[in-house]
Amino acid sequence: MKSIALLSNKKKELLLGTIFLTINVVFYIFSADNATFIEGADSGEYYGPAISLLQNGGLMAGSGVEFSTLSTPLYSILLAIPIGLFGIDHSSLAIVFIQCFLLYLTGIIARKFSIVFLKKESFLLHSLIIFNPNSLITAHLVQTETLFTLFLVLSVYYLFKLIDKNNFKYVFLLSVSLGLLTLTRPAGLYLIYLVPVLLLGFVYINNRTKIKNYAIKVFLLILLSFSMISPWVIRNYLVFDEVFLSANAGGYLKDQYIQLLKIGRQWNEKQAIDHINILQKNYRENNIVKDICIQNERHWSCSDYVFNSVMGGIIKEPISSHTKAFLSSWSYLYLSGGASNIRNYFGLLGKEHIISFQKRRNDGIGGVVSFIKTINMSYLVILIATTGFSFATRFLGLIGLFSLLKSSNTIRSYAAIIIMVLLLFTAMYLYLGQSRFRVPLEPFLMIFSTIAIFNFCDRFNHKK
Repeated sequence: MKSIALLSNKKKELLLGTIFLTINVVFYIFSADNATFIEGADSGEYYGPAISLLQNGGLMAGSGVEFSTLSTPLYSILLAIPIGLFGIDHSSLAIVFIQCFLLYLTGIIARKFSIVFLKKESFLLHSLIIFNPNSLITAHLVQTETLFTLFLVLSVYYLFKLIDKNNFKYVFLLSVSLGLLTLTRPAGLYLIYLVPVLLLGFVYINNRTKIKNYAIKVFLLILLSFSMISPWVIRNYLVFDEVFLSANAGGYLKDQYIQLLKIGRQWNEKQAIDHINILQKNYRENNIVKDICIQNERHWSCSDYVFNSVMGGIIKEPISSHTKAFLSSWSYLYLSGGASNIRNYFGLLGKEHIISFQKRRNDGIGGVVSFIKTINMSYLVILIATTGFSFATRFLGLIGLFSLLKSSNTIRSYAAIIIMVLLLFTAMYLYLGQSRFRVPLEPFLMIFSTIAIFNFCDRFNHKK
């Protein structure tokens, strides 16, 4: 460790980049055939429109008959570049290369704005971000998380810069990054609403005499951010005659309700779906519902119907069910390590066990223990290693977070911004927490872990 610490920053960067490149090349060489496309959850939702964009000049879904509505367009546009250059059968290497580069770039950006807490750029932080098993394997799959993470970290970076410099330049850059974030995944829209609150809250706490000056910048920030996403909204209005960003709210909430019933009532997946089907049938009997929504509730125009038909059931669930589901979701979100994605990517045996585990009733710890007994040794080793990494970094992160409470009021305010971002996404994922959903949060969590490691090192050096 001492020899690495003595290296110059350029040599550290070269060493880090070389190790990162080598690991990713090895990963790709030993991956299962076409795993980049096959094993990415909902991958068809993104590469389908990408292919359509190349073939038809428009973002079409499924068989290319209907316009894409379930997601925003930026990730599909990104995929269209390597697919257009190499064809879908030979584009996976290019996609993995691009996403690994984005992951590495995310580490650099996090390294720069984390100096607020660490006082200097940290290659340890960079390493924890890019070698994080969860983030690393996600970069090898067709999923939005890697691109979304880049723009999320970039948004926080420019928010910190705006607070520090009070410059219109960073209003513009922050607006662009927030717009690109939202065009990658609709969830970014919530950050457009949150960032002005965080900015004004920070200024009010630390220097309220400038609140009027920042209020003007907040107005411009909101205006520019919505201007960034307006072309996609206008496109939807022109095509569908309705104003919306995406039409996945209803389907997403139904998936959440299924998970709530599985955890809260300890039902299997079939019981949960049957229960929801009855609720939806009752809803249709008391409300006017389009015929197409009865035939295909995933149609873009049926999002409100699905949302309203399941929301009543969610509200009526007892508090105990919500509590169980939240605790389970948060546990998976913050502690699961992404072992299933790694196993699937390398084509190891045991995929059917996790599918069966997800469909049957939830038996708590007993069910997890039973599941572990059914898996093979290779998957068990991956599970232990990845989950161990998550537990260790969460433990260190809590220590690092608590140490910030002893810092200055300004540092605590910066930390509060990161905590609010974490809380926003924790609340957004509701009952359906998964390891891949944590990927956008990993850089922020690693900052807290790095703070704890530095504190331990300082105490050890002082004792010597």
